[in-house]
Amino acid sequence: MRLVKYVLTKENNFANAFKTNYMREKRVIDKKYRVNAMIMDKQKEFYHTNLVSCECGETKLISRMMRIEIPCSHIYSMKKKFEEIPENIKLVISKDDNGLYLNYEVTEIPDVFADSDITKKLQNKAVKTIRRFSHFKQDKVIQEEVSRLQINEEFANGVPTSYHEFVAAGISKHFIRKNKSNETTVIPPKDNGTSN
Repeated sequence: MRLVKYVLTKENNFANAFKTNYMREKRVIDKKYRVNAMIMDKQKEFYHTNLVSCECGETKLISRMMRIEIPCSHIYSMKKKFEEIPENIKLVISKDDNGLYLNYEVTEIPDVFADSDITKKLQNKAVKTIRRFSHFKQDKVIQEEVSRLQINEEFANGVPTSYHEFVAAGISKHFIRKNKSNETTVIPPKDNGTSN
């Protein structure tokens, strides 16, 4: 009985939940667009983006689940608009199919090279991230190492994968370096005026 009640409640609240989730997804896409604005052109080139399609897959799952075409941040950067929410949203529960089907396509990744402005932005971001998580406060030392950061042509979470690898290695290295310097630092006892 509880299961039936749960399904009926979900069915009755479906339209409101749909609108809430759609509005949230719009905010997420808009935020991704603004955060990645400087490297958006390189990402669009990498994912072969045009007004109709993009190979990033950012919104493919949510679009299929909601059965409405939600543009990814790359297409949104070109269109600057979302589709309107359908007026009559109804949940249709069907028992026609009991199988799970997986369809996929293999995509070749082309070579893409980043500009020096993007490299500089990522280097600054890397310095801040390494400094924050390693607690190593010597910016000049970190900056000198980060100046060797090279941008590759593969992206993960909106930034090149080489950035993630470089930052992870930098945090570990400088965290260990900070701890070693703390071990070797000897603080002399305070003089209370007892010595002559």
